[in-house]
Amino acid sequence: KLSGETAAEVADIGNAFGYGAQEAGKVQAAFTGMGVEAGKAADMQRDLAAEAMKAGLNVGTIMKDIAESSAETAIFFGGNVKKLKDAAIEAGKLGVSLKTMAKVAEGLLDIEGSIGKQMEASVLIGRQLNLDRARQLALSGDLEGVLGEVRKQVGGEAEFNRLNVIQRKKLAEAVGLSTSELARLT
Repeated sequence: KLSGETAAEVADIGNAFGYGAQEAGKVQAAFTGMGVEAGKAADMQRDLAAEAMKAGLNVGTIMKDIAESSAETAIFFGGNVKKLKDAAIEAGKLGVSLKTMAKVAEGLLDIEGSIGKQMEASVLIGRQLNLDRARQLALSGDLEGVLGEVRKQVGGEAEFNRLNVIQRKKLAEAVGLSTSELARLT
């Protein structure tokens, strides 16, 4: 529960940065749900909005992403709001959501299935994929690192575009994404 003063402050933050009081309340709930005191959570929300603006990102999109994905991503952040904030900014820069980041990590943590898909993709694309480092990062809850490692293994846009339809599909499956989601990461 928020005091009237803190609730008003949270609403003011959401309105000032253009994402509204309702979304601000959801982000506040996500932060306090991670164990942050309400007043400090409001300050963190203000800082995150400023960071997003500085990075040239749509603040509303970043905040909505946090509000909508907190249940799915909480396990990866272990109560560390800074890690959540950093991952949200990185996701925004890459044009993906926190849910997508979590989906990749979850897929990689299905070790047996992930290794099988990695091997199949390696054969089809004609080069060796090694997602072991990405799996280690997923296990430690480093979603930013996971996406960085996945991008490194997948290669750039030109390399991705040279693949045929089946190769793209299998490469995407190997990292737990749809083909269109993987295309956004390249």
